[in-house]
Amino acid sequence: MPQNAETSQSRIIPAVITGFVLILIAVSVSWLISTHQMNNLSQVIETSRIIARKMDIVASMTEMARTRARLTMQMVYTDDLFERDDINMTLSTKATEFAQLRQQLIGLGLNQQELKILDQQGEYIAKALTKQREAADLAISMEESDRELAAQIVIHEVYPDQNMIVDYFMTLLELQKAELDVIAEQSVNSLDRFKQFNLAAVALIFVAVIAVVIFMLSSIRRIENQLVHEKEKAQVTLRSIADGVITVNKTGEIDYLNQVALDYLEHIESQLVGCRIDSIFSKQAEPEEQKICDVIKRLLDGQGVIKEVNDVHFRLMNDSQRILSGNISPIVDIHHQVSGVVISFSDITKSHELLQKIKHQAAHDSLTGLYNRRAFEEKVKQMLDLYEGDVNHAFCIIDLDQFKIVNDSAGHGAGDELLRQLATVMKPVVRKTDLLARLGGDEFGAFLSDVTPNEAISIAEKMLEAIQSFGFYWQDNIFRVGASIGIVSVPAEVVDYEYLFRAADQACYVAKNEGRNRIHLMPLNAELLFKKVEESERLQYLTQTLENGQFHLYGQSIEPLSQRVEGRKHMEVLLRMKDKDDKVIAPMAFIPMAERYGLMADIDSWVLKQVCQHILQTPADDTIYAVNLSGQTLSSRDRMNDMVVTITEQQVPAGRLCLEVTETVAIANLEIASKYMSALREYGCYIALDDFGSGLSSFSYLSTLPLDYIKIDGVFVTSMMRDEASTVMVEAIHKIADKMGLFTIAEFVEDQDAVDCLKSIGIDMAQGFFFDNPSELISPK
Repeated sequence: MPQNAETSQSRIIPAVITGFVLILIAVSVSWLISTHQMNNLSQVIETSRIIARKMDIVASMTEMARTRARLTMQMVYTDDLFERDDINMTLSTKATEFAQLRQQLIGLGLNQQELKILDQQGEYIAKALTKQREAADLAISMEESDRELAAQIVIHEVYPDQNMIVDYFMTLLELQKAELDVIAEQSVNSLDRFKQFNLAAVALIFVAVIAVVIFMLSSIRRIENQLVHEKEKAQVTLRSIADGVITVNKTGEIDYLNQVALDYLEHIESQLVGCRIDSIFSKQAEPEEQKICDVIKRLLDGQGVIKEVNDVHFRLMNDSQRILSGNISPIVDIHHQVSGVVISFSDITKSHELLQKIKHQAAHDSLTGLYNRRAFEEKVKQMLDLYEGDVNHAFCIIDLDQFKIVNDSAGHGAGDELLRQLATVMKPVVRKTDLLARLGGDEFGAFLSDVTPNEAISIAEKMLEAIQSFGFYWQDNIFRVGASIGIVSVPAEVVDYEYLFRAADQACYVAKNEGRNRIHLMPLNAELLFKKVEESERLQYLTQTLENGQFHLYGQSIEPLSQRVEGRKHMEVLLRMKDKDDKVIAPMAFIPMAERYGLMADIDSWVLKQVCQHILQTPADDTIYAVNLSGQTLSSRDRMNDMVVTITEQQVPAGRLCLEVTETVAIANLEIASKYMSALREYGCYIALDDFGSGLSSFSYLSTLPLDYIKIDGVFVTSMMRDEASTVMVEAIHKIADKMGLFTIAEFVEDQDAVDCLKSIGIDMAQGFFFDNPSELISPK
């Protein structure tokens, strides 16, 4: 072989070896890069799967939250007690399922923003669950008033909180969808770069690169299919949400609608995408509704603060009878500019109608359809404030005569029907600008605006004539009634409703005394004015007594009856006030006034400070002093905080102070009561629930409130000897209290027989005139 050939061969072999090595290196590098890319793509798939799972869970939680609210409202308006009980159990089950789903969602891993949203939502979830539980407890009652109150709670408190919960869920879904879109975009970019790498590798190695390209292309297609599948799954999740969802771009054109929105609009997607958003919403709005198109325009134009607008009521162009409630969220780009909005909405027609019905029922008498007493008072006050100048009104009280005869002879059903028919007879007599109301029983009220006394008498005469000429037929009998009408002429400058009512009532009384079936017009009564001045003087004296600390504190002992409390000394502190002649004023003569004018919280604070000082001044005494707290104190967080500060700053020894709260006050302020009772017990105070048994749901609240004593309502105690039911009630209260580790105290014990009966039941302590008459404990300085 020639040297040149050998040389060429010697050069070719290293070149081939080098080329082979280079190919192996290129293949190895390509394999390493491919493996790394596959791992990244696998992570993308797994991340997408987790996001889709989180979206499924959020959708389930959203539907479950709506179901709880709907079940609560259904429970309120279901008459079947067993059905209400089933619904109540279902509510508890749904709450457990909701909590489990929430834990699953957290277990999937959330970013900081999602955790922040979930934490913010947690406050509303806790509040909604509490209010739903409260509404459910009221709804299961047999009392209509409780169920009406439950409906108020659901509509005014549960539904708004539920909307906030759903809003947070929608925000989570938007975050998760955005995260999914980002992952998809990143994956596509990564794939593009990888394709470029494959094309460059083809120039260096053919066979290996072709194999890698085939493998990678097939892998890419599979990954793309999986990404498309996950994205479609996210779209399905949006379509499955119970709310309608519409996305609008910067120019106000529709980009996307889910199926719920399409169902509301009765169109297919292709007919609406690209259309102007104002073409589907009604441009008309009720007074309490906002024009949604104006709200959207303000957001798109960047007017004002860029933030979500919630609870916008609006109507659709194709269905103006349906009322929708929507939340409008701006879509903000990286430059903090609004690039579009997302509208989520639901149908609230039924709840809106229900709310209107409840409002009407709250302001109208259920029997006659006229204004009720409370609404009448509010309307009259508004009209008194409306008119100024030289204008006169008339305030009328209409009391039916011979109505009792109908009730006694034909029954209350006939009486109710008579009242209904008389209401229809009186309505046409008064003018549209006047007010007519049923004040209670067979008493009606009328307020005639802008009338002279003669005009008022003329209207009253027509009303009296209409009542007298009306013949009421009932079971082949005909009844006729009359009316006594008292009228007070009201100058425009008089705005005191209570004064006008008393004056009109007195005028009606005069009409009855003059022979009934007549009208009596009375000018403003000087005697009533004197009474009003007298009341003002009493209020001034009460205020001065409080400011000067001139109240007297009396004490009445609470005696032990059972061995559990043997040797325990207990005394209730009673508030008393003395007049200028040093005579004791009965509590009921000034306490209602103090409550009416908002002074009870100040009085409670003064009493507590005096008792604390007395305890500190008698360290050798181990008597437990019981102090009553009013509803005004218990309903104010500031007042309760001040009370805790007073006890802690004065360092009252533990076990010397007992705070008494009546059952009705505690239940009305359950959240605050439970919180501060627990705090006070930690500072060594005992807690007593006074007048127990007077409420509607006494036993259901015992486990909620932190208590030491239960004071049984004296009504049961005084009637034990003649009413077996009262004895059974006292026994039941004691047994339940004993099981819960609470002491029982019987009030109003007045004789030995009552003491013996209470001992036989096992009552721990008793209080009443049989043991002790209240005596002065702390005198003013």
